[in-house]
Amino acid sequence: MVKQFAAEVSGLGRKLGGILVQLPPSLVHERRRANAFFNLLRKFFEVPLACEPRRASWFDAELDPFWKRHDIARVAADPARPADASEPGEYGPWSYWRWHGSPRMYYSAYDDARLEALARVLKARVRDGRDAWCIFDNTASGHAIANALRLREIIAAVDRGLA
Repeated sequence: MVKQFAAEVSGLGRKLGGILVQLPPSLVHERRRANAFFNLLRKFFEVPLACEPRRASWFDAELDPFWKRHDIARVAADPARPADASEPGEYGPWSYWRWHGSPRMYYSAYDDARLEALARVLKARVRDGRDAWCIFDNTASGHAIANALRLREIIAAVDRGLA
């Protein structure tokens, strides 16, 4: 399956910015299985990898060497399930946020205060030499595009010293 997926996205060439692996909430971290899977991914992809785990076993501090060895960014999610998922991991060449809408997942829009706080964090990551991505998945009521555009405006204002 990984080989087939790699072939299907190969047409993107340099436009393929990275790969997101979203794990089901039921998936417990199993060292051998996780290592085998991410080793396989690395055989087919040289782009940055991000992983959105959704079970507490993936957030143990003892897994830091796993994330580092595979050069994987652990996604920061909102809402965070489990609670540790609110902060991005420290490994991989980028930092990656997936915001799904809060308080109502997929439906809620983010207000300027939340977007301004996110903009500051994203800018800090970039200043530290990392790429920073944020994907909005609050699409059920159509808020993702508006939130992304507003975040872009806020970041531009921060760059101009206006925010």
